Amino acid sequence: MSRFNPFPLLCVGVLAGPLLAQNPSIRLHPTSDSSHTEIWVSGLAPFEGFDLSLTQKRGGLDAPLLRGRRLRRRADGSGRYHTSVPINRNQLGSTSLWGQIQTSASLGGSSFIAGGIIGTSSTSPWSLFRDDPTRLPTTALHLGGAYASSGDVNGDGLDDLLLTTASGVLLWLQTAQGQFVDATTTRLPVIGYATPWAKLLDVDGDNRPEIYLPGGDPVAGNPDRILWNDGSGFFATSTSLPLASVQTSDVVAGDVDGDSDKDLVLAIGLADHTTAGAPDRLYLNDGAGDFTSNTSFSSAAWNETVTASTSLVLADMDGDANLDLFIGKSDPGAVSGSFGGKNLLLLGDGSGGFVEVSTSQLLPAHRKDQTYALACVDLEGDGDMDLVAANALTSVPGALSADVLINQGGAQAGTEGIFVDAVGALPETPPIYESIRLSLTVADLDLDGLVDVSFGVHDLPPGMGGQPVFMNTPAGSPAFERLDSFQPGTFICRSLTTLDVDGDGDLDLFMLADGSVAGGTDATRARLYINQTF
Repeated sequence: MSRFNPFPLLCVGVLAGPLLAQNPSIRLHPTSDSSHTEIWVSGLAPFEGFDLSLTQKRGGLDAPLLRGRRLRRRADGSGRYHTSVPINRNQLGSTSLWGQIQTSASLGGSSFIAGGIIGTSSTSPWSLFRDDPTRLPTTALHLGGAYASSGDVNGDGLDDLLLTTASGVLLWLQTAQGQFVDATTTRLPVIGYATPWAKLLDVDGDNRPEIYLPGGDPVAGNPDRILWNDGSGFFATSTSLPLASVQTSDVVAGDVDGDSDKDLVLAIGLADHTTAGAPDRLYLNDGAGDFTSNTSFSSAAWNETVTASTSLVLADMDGDANLDLFIGKSDPGAVSGSFGGKNLLLLGDGSGGFVEVSTSQLLPAHRKDQTYALACVDLEGDGDMDLVAANALTSVPGALSADVLINQGGAQAGTEGIFVDAVGALPETPPIYESIRLSLTVADLDLDGLVDVSFGVHDLPPGMGGQPVFMNTPAGSPAFERLDSFQPGTFICRSLTTLDVDGDGDLDLFMLADGSVAGGTDATRARLYINQTF
């Protein structure tokens, strides 16, 4: 196949006219047959008679990979076409993929060129995401904001957005057309005070998330509140927790005592995480939505009040079917004597008790981190839960920081619940303008069966970077490569979330922008990026 300019996005030289349903794209799809790789093509009109030729980018040159292979229409109703090539997925490595699709003579014999990325193509010029501001309310243009949370609040099968912004807490509902409408005034009560964040959290187990609302300024003494979802996305009633004069940084819900209702764990830290001011809290649910503070938890030796707790994950990390707890810590002011806080691993006993095992089960010998967000996810597909942290790598260098912690069960054939820092899995020395990682989301963005990582960062001069997305590759355990084609701009991103906006089965990306210290433009515009995988 002849060479062509690879730099335009997604579709180059559309020649087939009416045979296109939309811009065609080519993607890798995992297959259980390790000797073959399946290729899916979307964006074709519902006809038979398409042939595919593939070209792989190798060392700056185009190398033919496949010539004239007939595409078959999938029987799953997706409208996609597919074929397979006799090459192992790992042999493809990190690459870009271009394809020329030729219609049969009965359909005119014309051809067109489509482009796409194969899984981990960090340097591909084809963009994985398309910025689509038209789906958001016009207020998104100058919104600002500190926290975004997604979930289906009204049971229509569509992900909605709860946003904490300069204008207060907002609820945006998604329509069947993939648009978002502001439903704040009709569905939320008047809050009456500023709050640093608000989070969608299913507390009563009905799969209709409630809203957790922290009290905000601890001096004002406002209690944390749960705004109860009535099942259809209205939040008229609330419950106050017996908590005031402290600031909650994060909250997670889960049944920690085995009584089949969801309990709450709260991370406590003052504004800017300068100090904790109070111990973290465990609130046990009585089954009726009333919560009682567990004094054994708040008085435990590990539950110190010097370094701030910033983030939490609650999951079964050692395979015993009990929920365990990982707590992210931060100490940007070195009030503990040095920068950073010691992240904590607590194993649950299933009866509401926790044992702190950080020293023995966070390896190598646990160091300090400036952690601002956490995720617990199976990065390797081996059946155990790994950990990813959004750390600030300025006062605590990356070489001394644990960003990816791999569970030693599963593929490692060790003890499940022991974690080892995967040095170099993510960049240890990113450029200064991407070194303060404030938020993250983990998801399989390119549908290759591997979990990818997206960070929201605090921009710094010279402001040349953006909000980095790292694609998981099959080459390591795990190994991530930056998706250089994604450049959302220079701004402070305190929060981002994934959700499926256009109903095509891949996850789109929403980001809040909270200003810029490096002269970024559109630095308060909320951004919605549509995934181009399918």
